[in-house]
Amino acid sequence: MPLRTYIAEDQTLFRTLLVKLINDKEGFELIGQSPRGEEALEQCLRLKPDLAIVDIRLIGMDGIELGQQLRDQLPETRRLAVTTLTDPFTIKRIRETGFHGYVEKNQPVDVLEEALDTIESGRSYFSPVMEVVKNNLVQDPFSFYKILSEREQQILRKVAQGETSKAIAEDLGLSRRTVQNHRYNIMQKLEIHDLPSLTRYAVENGLI
Repeated sequence: MPLRTYIAEDQTLFRTLLVKLINDKEGFELIGQSPRGEEALEQCLRLKPDLAIVDIRLIGMDGIELGQQLRDQLPETRRLAVTTLTDPFTIKRIRETGFHGYVEKNQPVDVLEEALDTIESGRSYFSPVMEVVKNNLVQDPFSFYKILSEREQQILRKVAQGETSKAIAEDLGLSRRTVQNHRYNIMQKLEIHDLPSLTRYAVENGLI
């Protein structure tokens, strides 16, 4: 039986290439596609694919959340992440979400085919770039996730995106004072004391 495959990809050109690859590849059958995270989830829950190819950046719900929903609601569906993002934060989120594979979009088609064949055989495929980033994170005592709590990472992302303490508090259901305390602790831990530098740190580590 062919591996029934669903594609969630927001870039029209790349989605078209993926569609052609799956349609031409022996052992695979395309059953659906969408550029939107919510639509992809709805269709996957209905179609129950064997494999979902998921871009991390989607319209609406992002690929990480889609991957989490598929993991929880369709545990038998295998998930392959494709993205241009190779920053530490994205790699950490992909691994924590439990994707069965990861391929950067700038890799040759042969690499993607190797990933598909590996996943079809029941194994997982992670590109060398992901392994390098993962090892660097593990070995670096100053990795952001070792310094900042999950809540602090969440607030740092929102601060770097220009949200005020009041807006962050309303969004997360916290008091404004609590958010301000988190902001102070983040700056103390990172030894960064101005917003432009804090934003640059967030960008460099893939938090935004």
